[in-house]
Amino acid sequence: MFAYRKFHGCSTALLTLTEQWKEELDRHEVIGAVAMDLSKAFDCLPHDLILEKLEFFGLGAKSISLLRSYLSSRYQGVKFGNTFSSWIGMSAGVPKGSIIGPLLFNIFINDLGYTIANSKMLNYADDTKIYLSHSEPQTVEGGVNRDLDSARLWFKENGMMPNPKKYQAIVLGNKGCDINFQCANETIPTSNEIKLSV
Repeated sequence: MFAYRKFHGCSTALLTLTEQWKEELDRHEVIGAVAMDLSKAFDCLPHDLILEKLEFFGLGAKSISLLRSYLSSRYQGVKFGNTFSSWIGMSAGVPKGSIIGPLLFNIFINDLGYTIANSKMLNYADDTKIYLSHSEPQTVEGGVNRDLDSARLWFKENGMMPNPKKYQAIVLGNKGCDINFQCANETIPTSNEIKLSV
Protein backbone atom coordinates (compact mmCIF):
# COMPACT_ATOMS: atom_id res chain seq x y z
CA MET A 1 0.00 0.00 0.00
CA PHE A 2 1.53 3.24 -1.15
CA ALA A 3 0.37 6.88 -0.89
CA TYR A 4 -0.50 8.91 2.19
CA ARG A 5 2.21 7.17 4.21
CA LYS A 6 5.70 8.32 5.10
CA PHE A 7 8.37 6.74 2.83
CA HIS A 8 5.64 5.27 0.59
CA GLY A 9 5.36 7.89 -2.14
CA CYS A 10 5.03 7.59 -5.91
CA SER A 11 8.77 7.17 -6.52
CA THR A 12 8.90 4.28 -4.02
CA ALA A 13 5.90 2.61 -5.70
CA LEU A 14 7.44 2.92 -9.18
CA LEU A 15 10.83 1.72 -7.98
CA THR A 16 9.26 -1.30 -6.27
CA LEU A 17 7.32 -2.23 -9.38
CA THR A 18 10.16 -1.78 -11.88
CA GLU A 19 12.68 -3.66 -9.71
CA GLN A 20 10.32 -6.62 -9.36
CA TRP A 21 9.63 -6.66 -13.09
CA LYS A 22 13.36 -6.48 -13.92
CA GLU A 23 14.06 -9.50 -11.71
CA GLU A 24 11.24 -11.48 -13.31
CA LEU A 25 12.37 -10.58 -16.84
CA ASP A 26 15.93 -11.61 -15.93
CA ARG A 27 14.48 -15.06 -15.11
CA HIS A 28 12.93 -15.07 -18.63
CA GLU A 29 9.40 -15.04 -17.27
CA VAL A 30 6.35 -13.52 -18.91
CA ILE A 31 4.69 -10.71 -16.94
CA GLY A 32 1.03 -9.85 -17.29
CA ALA A 33 -0.18 -6.68 -15.60
CA VAL A 34 -3.56 -4.96 -15.40
CA ALA A 35 -4.14 -1.43 -14.10
CA MET A 36 -7.67 -1.27 -12.69
CA ASP A 37 -9.80 1.88 -12.68
CA LEU A 38 -12.31 2.90 -10.02
CA SER A 39 -14.89 5.61 -10.59
CA LYS A 40 -15.14 8.19 -7.80
CA ALA A 41 -13.39 5.89 -5.34
CA PHE A 42 -13.25 8.34 -2.42
CA ASP A 43 -16.94 9.22 -2.88
CA CYS A 44 -18.19 5.60 -2.76
CA LEU A 45 -16.95 4.40 0.63
CA PRO A 46 -20.05 3.39 2.65
CA HIS A 47 -19.81 4.96 6.12
CA ASP A 48 -21.23 1.89 7.90
CA LEU A 49 -18.67 -0.37 6.24
CA ILE A 50 -15.77 1.99 7.05
CA LEU A 51 -16.78 1.87 10.71
CA GLU A 52 -17.16 -1.94 10.64
CA LYS A 53 -13.67 -2.32 9.21
CA LEU A 54 -12.20 0.07 11.78
CA GLU A 55 -13.85 -1.95 14.56
CA PHE A 56 -12.49 -5.18 13.04
CA PHE A 57 -8.97 -3.69 13.05
CA GLY A 58 -9.31 -2.98 16.78
CA LEU A 59 -10.44 0.62 17.06
CA GLY A 60 -12.22 1.18 20.38
CA ALA A 61 -15.89 2.04 20.89
CA LYS A 62 -15.22 5.70 21.77
CA SER A 63 -13.08 6.23 18.67
CA ILE A 64 -15.71 4.54 16.49
CA SER A 65 -18.36 6.82 18.01
CA LEU A 66 -16.23 9.88 17.29
CA LEU A 67 -15.66 8.83 13.68
CA ARG A 68 -19.36 8.00 13.24
CA SER A 69 -20.15 11.56 14.35
CA TYR A 70 -17.47 12.93 12.00
CA LEU A 71 -18.85 11.05 8.98
CA SER A 72 -22.58 11.45 9.65
CA SER A 73 -24.85 14.44 9.12
CA ARG A 74 -22.93 15.61 6.07
CA TYR A 75 -24.74 17.19 3.15
CA GLN A 76 -23.74 18.25 -0.31
CA GLY A 77 -25.18 20.51 -2.95
CA VAL A 78 -24.28 21.97 -6.32
CA LYS A 79 -24.02 25.58 -7.43
CA PHE A 80 -24.29 26.29 -11.15
CA GLY A 81 -24.04 29.97 -11.93
CA ASN A 82 -26.48 31.61 -9.52
CA THR A 83 -28.59 28.46 -9.10
CA PHE A 84 -28.28 26.19 -6.08
CA SER A 85 -29.49 22.61 -5.81
CA SER A 86 -31.17 21.31 -2.69
CA TRP A 87 -28.99 19.71 -0.03
CA ILE A 88 -28.69 15.92 -0.08
CA GLY A 89 -27.46 13.79 2.82
CA MET A 90 -24.32 11.70 2.29
CA SER A 91 -24.13 8.08 3.49
CA ALA A 92 -20.88 7.35 1.65
CA GLY A 93 -17.57 8.99 0.90
CA VAL A 94 -14.83 10.62 2.91
CA PRO A 95 -14.57 14.40 3.24
CA LYS A 96 -12.42 15.95 0.52
CA GLY A 97 -9.33 17.83 1.58
CA SER A 98 -9.28 16.26 5.03
CA ILE A 99 -6.19 14.70 6.55
CA ILE A 100 -8.11 11.66 7.79
CA GLY A 101 -9.89 10.94 4.46
CA PRO A 102 -6.90 9.28 2.74
CA LEU A 103 -6.12 7.28 5.90
CA LEU A 104 -9.70 6.00 6.01
CA PHE A 105 -9.45 5.05 2.33
CA ASN A 106 -6.20 3.11 2.90
CA ILE A 107 -7.78 1.21 5.79
CA PHE A 108 -10.95 0.57 3.80
CA ILE A 109 -9.18 -0.92 0.75
CA ASN A 110 -6.60 -2.83 2.79
CA ASP A 111 -8.48 -6.16 2.70
CA LEU A 112 -8.69 -6.16 -1.12
CA GLY A 113 -5.26 -7.81 -1.02
CA TYR A 114 -6.72 -10.88 0.72
CA THR A 115 -8.89 -11.63 -2.33
CA ILE A 116 -5.97 -11.55 -4.80
CA ALA A 117 -4.75 -15.16 -4.66
CA ASN A 118 -2.46 -15.50 -7.70
CA SER A 119 -1.07 -12.09 -8.59
CA LYS A 120 0.95 -9.50 -6.76
CA MET A 121 -0.79 -6.22 -6.10
CA LEU A 122 0.40 -2.64 -5.91
CA ASN A 123 -1.93 0.05 -4.59
CA TYR A 124 -1.27 3.75 -4.86
CA ALA A 125 -4.30 5.49 -3.37
CA ASP A 126 -7.25 4.40 -5.52
CA ASP A 127 -5.10 3.07 -8.38
CA THR A 128 -4.62 -0.69 -8.20
CA LYS A 129 -2.35 -2.80 -10.36
CA ILE A 130 -2.20 -6.58 -10.30
CA TYR A 131 0.57 -8.49 -12.03
CA LEU A 132 1.76 -12.05 -12.34
CA SER A 133 4.91 -13.55 -13.77
CA HIS A 134 5.51 -17.14 -14.84
CA SER A 135 7.39 -19.07 -17.50
CA GLU A 136 4.05 -20.25 -18.98
CA PRO A 137 1.86 -17.52 -20.57
CA GLN A 138 -1.31 -19.60 -19.92
CA THR A 139 -0.56 -19.55 -16.18
CA VAL A 140 -0.21 -15.76 -16.29
CA GLU A 141 -3.48 -15.36 -18.21
CA GLY A 142 -5.48 -17.70 -15.99
CA GLY A 143 -4.11 -16.33 -12.72
CA VAL A 144 -4.66 -12.68 -13.59
CA ASN A 145 -8.17 -13.34 -14.93
CA ARG A 146 -9.17 -15.20 -11.75
CA ASP A 147 -7.86 -12.31 -9.66
CA LEU A 148 -9.72 -9.79 -11.83
CA ASP A 149 -12.95 -11.69 -11.08
CA SER A 150 -12.13 -11.76 -7.36
CA ALA A 151 -11.39 -8.03 -7.35
CA ARG A 152 -14.62 -7.29 -9.22
CA LEU A 153 -16.59 -9.21 -6.59
CA TRP A 154 -14.76 -7.40 -3.76
CA PHE A 155 -15.49 -4.01 -5.35
CA LYS A 156 -19.18 -4.90 -5.64
CA GLU A 157 -19.43 -6.16 -2.05
CA ASN A 158 -17.68 -3.03 -0.76
CA GLY A 159 -19.72 -0.46 -2.66
CA MET A 160 -16.96 0.52 -5.10
CA MET A 161 -17.53 1.19 -8.80
CA PRO A 162 -14.93 -0.50 -11.03
CA ASN A 163 -14.76 0.64 -14.63
CA PRO A 164 -13.44 -2.34 -16.68
CA LYS A 165 -13.73 -0.32 -19.91
CA LYS A 166 -10.89 1.86 -18.60
CA TYR A 167 -8.69 -1.01 -17.41
CA GLN A 168 -5.28 -1.18 -19.12
CA ALA A 169 -3.11 -4.26 -19.66
CA ILE A 170 0.44 -4.97 -20.69
CA VAL A 171 2.44 -8.13 -21.32
CA LEU A 172 6.21 -8.06 -20.87
CA GLY A 173 8.68 -10.75 -21.83
CA ASN A 174 7.87 -13.23 -24.57
CA LYS A 175 6.59 -11.08 -27.42
CA GLY A 176 5.18 -14.06 -29.28
CA CYS A 177 2.69 -15.13 -26.59
CA ASP A 178 -1.01 -14.47 -26.92
CA ILE A 179 -2.54 -13.49 -23.59
CA ASN A 180 -6.12 -12.25 -23.20
CA PHE A 181 -7.31 -10.53 -20.05
CA GLN A 182 -11.01 -10.23 -19.29
CA CYS A 183 -13.15 -8.73 -16.55
CA ALA A 184 -16.95 -8.85 -16.41
CA ASN A 185 -17.05 -10.13 -20.01
CA GLU A 186 -15.03 -7.10 -21.11
CA THR A 187 -11.81 -7.84 -22.97
CA ILE A 188 -9.05 -5.62 -21.64
CA PRO A 189 -6.96 -4.32 -24.52
CA THR A 190 -3.27 -5.12 -24.22
CA SER A 191 -0.87 -2.43 -25.38
CA ASN A 192 2.87 -1.76 -25.37
CA GLU A 193 2.51 0.72 -22.54
CA ILE A 194 0.17 1.50 -19.67
CA LYS A 195 -0.21 4.57 -17.55
CA LEU A 196 0.91 3.98 -14.00
CA SER A 197 -1.13 6.55 -12.12
CA VAL A 198 1.14 7.10 -9.18
